[in-house]
Amino acid sequence: MAFEDFNKQRSIKNISMISIQETGLIGINSYCYTQYFSQYEYVILRYDSETNKIGIKPVSAPAPDTYAVHSNQIGSKQISGKTFLAYYKIPHKESKNYPVTWNEELKHVEIQL
Repeated sequence: MAFEDFNKQRSIKNISMISIQETGLIGINSYCYTQYFSQYEYVILRYDSETNKIGIKPVSAPAPDTYAVHSNQIGSKQISGKTFLAYYKIPHKESKNYPVTWNEELKHVEIQL
């Protein structure tokens, strides 16, 4: 078997991903943002302790329990989730990416921790 050099132009760009960063920020890659969040400025963060999943529901208007979606310097989006992660004791000692699924019934994206 021969080694193949990786060409970074082949990187997968059409996959929705959410990252949990060690700083407590929740990142949304540009493809995920375009698919699910581009019409919304706020989200509701949810946690299911039985399945160990995070749900992120896009919403239009601010409310007491919503989080604003912000742009970062490289064009992706992020949510300040440090308090959410601490409350549910969700570890984030190192940054990690998670694939996203859409839950049609609950109208939110989910990541399996």
